[in-house]
Amino acid sequence: MSNTGIRHGLSGYTLKLIAVVTMLIDHIAYCFYPLLDRGLYHAMRHVGRIAFPLFCFLLVEGLRHTRSRLKYLRNLAVFALISELPSDLAFRSWQNRGAGMSIFATLTLGLLVLAAAEAFEAECRKRDYGAVPAVLFFLAASCAAIGVAELLHVEYRKWGVGLILMIALSERLTEILPVRTGERALPLWHSIAASAAVLVWLAAYDLAAHRLIESYGVASLAPILLYNGERGSYRLPKWFFYVFYPAHLCVLLLAIYLSNLPE
Repeated sequence: MSNTGIRHGLSGYTLKLIAVVTMLIDHIAYCFYPLLDRGLYHAMRHVGRIAFPLFCFLLVEGLRHTRSRLKYLRNLAVFALISELPSDLAFRSWQNRGAGMSIFATLTLGLLVLAAAEAFEAECRKRDYGAVPAVLFFLAASCAAIGVAELLHVEYRKWGVGLILMIALSERLTEILPVRTGERALPLWHSIAASAAVLVWLAAYDLAAHRLIESYGVASLAPILLYNGERGSYRLPKWFFYVFYPAHLCVLLLAIYLSNLPE
Protein backbone atom coordinates (compact mmCIF):
# COMPACT_ATOMS: atom_id res chain seq x y z
CA MET A 1 0.00 0.00 0.00
CA SER A 2 1.28 3.41 -0.84
CA ASN A 3 2.59 5.57 1.96
CA THR A 4 1.96 8.82 0.13
CA GLY A 5 -0.13 11.34 1.97
CA ILE A 6 -0.96 11.44 5.66
CA ARG A 7 -3.78 9.45 7.18
CA HIS A 8 -5.29 10.06 10.55
CA GLY A 9 -5.19 7.24 13.06
CA LEU A 10 -2.52 4.87 14.35
CA SER A 11 0.23 3.41 12.19
CA GLY A 12 1.54 -0.13 12.39
CA TYR A 13 4.60 1.19 14.22
CA THR A 14 2.41 2.74 16.92
CA LEU A 15 0.42 -0.48 17.29
CA LYS A 16 3.67 -2.40 17.75
CA LEU A 17 4.72 -0.03 20.52
CA ILE A 18 1.37 -0.47 22.28
CA ALA A 19 1.64 -4.25 21.99
CA VAL A 20 5.21 -4.31 23.32
CA VAL A 21 4.49 -1.99 26.26
CA THR A 22 1.34 -3.84 27.35
CA MET A 23 3.17 -7.17 27.04
CA LEU A 24 5.99 -5.84 29.21
CA ILE A 25 3.52 -4.68 31.87
CA ASP A 26 1.93 -8.13 31.88
CA HIS A 27 5.24 -9.97 32.17
CA ILE A 28 6.48 -7.76 35.00
CA ALA A 29 3.32 -8.56 36.94
CA TYR A 30 3.61 -12.28 36.18
CA CYS A 31 7.23 -12.53 37.27
CA PHE A 32 6.99 -10.32 40.35
CA TYR A 33 3.63 -11.27 41.80
CA PRO A 34 5.04 -11.83 45.34
CA LEU A 35 6.30 -8.25 45.46
CA LEU A 36 3.16 -6.57 44.12
CA ASP A 37 -0.05 -5.46 45.76
CA ARG A 38 -2.82 -7.85 44.74
CA GLY A 39 -4.87 -5.09 43.14
CA LEU A 40 -1.89 -3.77 41.19
CA TYR A 41 -1.02 -7.27 40.03
CA HIS A 42 -4.49 -7.86 38.60
CA ALA A 43 -4.59 -4.42 36.99
CA MET A 44 -1.27 -5.04 35.25
CA ARG A 45 -2.37 -8.48 34.05
CA HIS A 46 -5.58 -6.99 32.70
CA VAL A 47 -3.63 -4.36 30.76
CA GLY A 48 -1.48 -7.17 29.42
CA ARG A 49 -4.49 -8.81 27.74
CA ILE A 50 -4.30 -6.07 25.10
CA ALA A 51 -1.03 -7.38 23.68
CA PHE A 52 -1.91 -10.75 22.13
CA PRO A 53 -4.80 -9.63 19.87
CA LEU A 54 -2.60 -6.77 18.67
CA PHE A 55 0.28 -9.10 17.86
CA CYS A 56 -2.07 -11.37 15.89
CA PHE A 57 -3.53 -8.43 13.98
CA LEU A 58 -0.05 -7.07 13.22
CA LEU A 59 1.08 -10.49 12.03
CA VAL A 60 -1.70 -10.63 9.45
CA GLU A 61 -1.03 -7.05 8.36
CA GLY A 62 2.69 -7.77 8.18
CA LEU A 63 2.08 -10.67 5.80
CA ARG A 64 -0.09 -8.42 3.66
CA HIS A 65 2.67 -5.85 3.24
CA THR A 66 5.86 -7.93 3.39
CA ARG A 67 8.10 -8.16 0.35
CA SER A 68 9.16 -11.71 1.20
CA ARG A 69 7.03 -14.29 2.98
CA LEU A 70 10.06 -16.52 3.43
CA LYS A 71 12.14 -13.84 5.18
CA TYR A 72 9.20 -12.90 7.39
CA LEU A 73 8.67 -16.53 8.34
CA ARG A 74 12.41 -17.09 8.82
CA ASN A 75 12.72 -14.13 11.18
CA LEU A 76 9.83 -15.32 13.35
CA ALA A 77 11.10 -18.89 13.42
CA VAL A 78 14.65 -17.85 14.36
CA PHE A 79 13.47 -15.67 17.22
CA ALA A 80 11.05 -18.37 18.35
CA LEU A 81 14.09 -20.59 18.88
CA ILE A 82 16.14 -17.82 20.51
CA SER A 83 13.27 -16.91 22.86
CA GLU A 84 12.48 -20.42 24.02
CA LEU A 85 15.05 -20.77 26.81
CA PRO A 86 14.48 -17.33 28.42
CA SER A 87 10.73 -17.82 28.07
CA ASP A 88 10.83 -21.21 29.82
CA LEU A 89 13.02 -19.87 32.61
CA ALA A 90 11.02 -16.68 33.17
CA PHE A 91 7.60 -18.32 33.22
CA ARG A 92 8.69 -21.33 35.26
CA SER A 93 9.99 -19.21 38.11
CA TRP A 94 8.21 -18.92 41.45
CA GLN A 95 4.90 -20.15 40.05
CA ASN A 96 6.54 -23.37 38.85
CA ARG A 97 4.40 -23.52 35.76
CA GLY A 98 4.83 -22.42 32.18
CA ALA A 99 2.74 -21.87 29.09
CA GLY A 100 4.97 -24.15 27.02
CA MET A 101 6.60 -22.63 23.96
CA SER A 102 6.67 -18.86 23.66
CA ILE A 103 4.31 -16.55 21.81
CA PHE A 104 6.82 -16.44 18.95
CA ALA A 105 6.06 -20.12 18.31
CA THR A 106 2.33 -19.37 18.18
CA LEU A 107 2.86 -16.53 15.72
CA THR A 108 5.21 -18.66 13.60
CA LEU A 109 2.63 -21.44 13.28
CA GLY A 110 -0.08 -18.98 12.29
CA LEU A 111 2.16 -17.26 9.75
CA LEU A 112 3.23 -20.61 8.29
CA VAL A 113 -0.40 -21.53 7.56
CA LEU A 114 -1.25 -18.15 6.03
CA ALA A 115 1.91 -17.92 3.91
CA ALA A 116 1.56 -21.48 2.65
CA ALA A 117 -2.14 -20.96 1.89
CA GLU A 118 -1.41 -17.77 -0.06
CA ALA A 119 1.33 -19.46 -2.08
CA PHE A 120 -0.90 -22.46 -2.83
CA GLU A 121 -3.80 -20.21 -3.82
CA ALA A 122 -1.56 -18.28 -6.20
CA GLU A 123 -0.47 -21.54 -7.80
CA CYS A 124 -4.10 -22.66 -8.15
CA ARG A 125 -4.96 -19.40 -9.89
CA LYS A 126 -1.97 -19.77 -12.19
CA ARG A 127 -3.08 -23.27 -13.21
CA ASP A 128 -6.77 -22.33 -13.24
CA TYR A 129 -7.72 -25.00 -10.69
CA GLY A 130 -10.46 -22.92 -9.10
CA ALA A 131 -11.01 -22.06 -5.45
CA VAL A 132 -11.87 -25.51 -4.02
CA PRO A 133 -8.30 -26.92 -3.81
CA ALA A 134 -7.10 -23.70 -2.15
CA VAL A 135 -9.89 -23.85 0.46
CA LEU A 136 -9.21 -27.52 1.18
CA PHE A 137 -5.49 -26.82 1.53
CA PHE A 138 -6.17 -23.98 3.97
CA LEU A 139 -8.44 -26.18 6.08
CA ALA A 140 -5.93 -29.03 6.12
CA ALA A 141 -3.03 -26.69 6.99
CA SER A 142 -5.10 -25.04 9.73
CA CYS A 143 -5.97 -28.39 11.32
CA ALA A 144 -2.31 -29.45 11.16
CA ALA A 145 -1.12 -26.19 12.78
CA ILE A 146 -3.72 -26.46 15.53
CA GLY A 147 -2.60 -30.03 16.20
CA VAL A 148 1.04 -28.95 16.38
CA ALA A 149 0.09 -26.06 18.69
CA GLU A 150 -1.51 -28.50 21.11
CA LEU A 151 1.35 -30.98 20.82
CA LEU A 152 4.07 -28.39 21.49
CA HIS A 153 2.01 -26.47 24.07
CA VAL A 154 2.65 -23.13 22.42
CA GLU A 155 1.25 -20.10 24.21
CA TYR A 156 -2.56 -20.00 23.88
CA ARG A 157 -2.25 -23.35 22.09
CA LYS A 158 -5.02 -23.96 19.53
CA TRP A 159 -6.73 -20.75 20.59
CA GLY A 160 -3.72 -18.65 19.69
CA VAL A 161 -3.36 -20.09 16.20
CA GLY A 162 -7.13 -19.91 15.86
CA LEU A 163 -7.22 -16.16 16.50
CA ILE A 164 -4.62 -15.54 13.78
CA LEU A 165 -6.65 -17.57 11.30
CA MET A 166 -9.90 -15.88 12.32
CA ILE A 167 -8.43 -12.41 11.79
CA ALA A 168 -7.02 -13.39 8.39
CA LEU A 169 -10.32 -14.92 7.27
CA SER A 170 -12.40 -11.98 8.50
CA GLU A 171 -10.17 -9.50 6.66
CA ARG A 172 -10.32 -11.63 3.51
CA LEU A 173 -14.11 -11.47 3.57
CA THR A 174 -13.96 -7.67 3.29
CA GLU A 175 -12.05 -8.09 0.03
CA ILE A 176 -14.40 -10.60 -1.63
CA LEU A 177 -17.73 -9.10 -0.58
CA PRO A 178 -19.48 -7.16 -3.36
CA VAL A 179 -19.24 -3.86 -1.45
CA ARG A 180 -16.31 -1.86 -2.81
CA THR A 181 -15.12 1.14 -0.86
CA GLY A 182 -11.82 1.99 -2.52
CA GLU A 183 -8.22 1.38 -1.50
CA ARG A 184 -8.10 4.16 1.09
CA ALA A 185 -11.16 2.84 2.94
CA LEU A 186 -10.06 -0.82 2.87
CA PRO A 187 -7.84 -0.62 6.00
CA LEU A 188 -10.89 0.51 7.98
CA TRP A 189 -12.89 -2.48 6.78
CA HIS A 190 -9.97 -4.74 7.65
CA SER A 191 -9.89 -3.25 11.14
CA ILE A 192 -13.63 -3.65 11.61
CA ALA A 193 -13.51 -7.26 10.45
CA ALA A 194 -10.48 -8.04 12.63
CA SER A 195 -12.16 -6.41 15.64
CA ALA A 196 -15.22 -8.59 15.15
CA ALA A 197 -12.98 -11.67 15.00
CA VAL A 198 -11.18 -10.65 18.21
CA LEU A 199 -14.48 -10.01 19.98
CA VAL A 200 -15.83 -13.44 19.05
CA TRP A 201 -12.52 -15.05 20.05
CA LEU A 202 -12.46 -13.35 23.45
CA ALA A 203 -15.96 -14.53 24.25
CA ALA A 204 -15.31 -18.09 23.04
CA TYR A 205 -11.95 -18.42 24.79
CA ASP A 206 -13.19 -17.20 28.15
CA LEU A 207 -16.27 -19.40 27.88
CA ALA A 208 -14.15 -22.46 27.11
CA ALA A 209 -11.61 -21.67 29.83
CA HIS A 210 -14.31 -20.75 32.41
CA ARG A 211 -12.59 -17.48 33.26
CA LEU A 212 -12.90 -13.81 32.38
CA ILE A 213 -9.35 -12.49 32.32
CA GLU A 214 -8.95 -12.57 28.53
CA SER A 215 -12.10 -10.47 28.14
CA TYR A 216 -10.03 -7.46 29.19
CA GLY A 217 -8.42 -7.80 25.79
CA VAL A 218 -11.48 -6.01 24.44
CA ALA A 219 -9.42 -2.84 24.96
CA SER A 220 -7.28 -3.95 22.01
CA LEU A 221 -10.20 -3.14 19.71
CA ALA A 222 -9.58 0.60 20.11
CA PRO A 223 -6.09 0.66 18.54
CA ILE A 224 -7.13 -1.91 15.92
CA LEU A 225 -10.07 0.25 14.84
CA LEU A 226 -7.82 3.32 14.78
CA TYR A 227 -5.26 1.60 12.53
CA ASN A 228 -4.76 3.63 9.36
CA GLY A 229 -3.20 0.95 7.20
CA GLU A 230 0.20 2.65 7.15
CA ARG A 231 3.54 1.18 8.18
CA GLY A 232 4.44 4.43 9.93
CA SER A 233 7.75 6.15 10.46
CA TYR A 234 10.02 3.85 12.48
CA ARG A 235 12.03 5.69 15.12
CA LEU A 236 13.38 2.38 16.35
CA PRO A 237 15.09 -0.19 14.10
CA LYS A 238 12.73 -2.77 12.66
CA TRP A 239 14.68 -5.61 14.31
CA PHE A 240 14.03 -4.03 17.72
CA PHE A 241 10.60 -5.64 17.87
CA TYR A 242 12.14 -9.09 17.28
CA VAL A 243 14.98 -8.64 19.76
CA PHE A 244 12.83 -7.08 22.47
CA TYR A 245 11.05 -10.30 23.41
CA PRO A 246 14.05 -12.44 24.39
CA ALA A 247 15.94 -9.37 25.66
CA HIS A 248 13.24 -8.24 28.11
CA LEU A 249 12.86 -11.79 29.40
CA CYS A 250 16.59 -11.96 30.10
CA VAL A 251 16.36 -8.67 32.01
CA LEU A 252 13.40 -10.00 34.01
CA LEU A 253 15.31 -13.18 34.82
CA LEU A 254 18.23 -11.13 36.11
CA ALA A 255 15.84 -9.02 38.18
CA ILE A 256 14.24 -12.18 39.62
CA TYR A 257 17.66 -13.48 40.59
CA LEU A 258 18.69 -10.19 42.21
CA SER A 259 15.42 -9.89 44.15
CA ASN A 260 15.83 -13.43 45.52
CA LEU A 261 12.34 -14.52 44.48
CA PRO A 262 11.79 -18.26 44.95
CA GLU A 263 12.53 -20.33 41.88
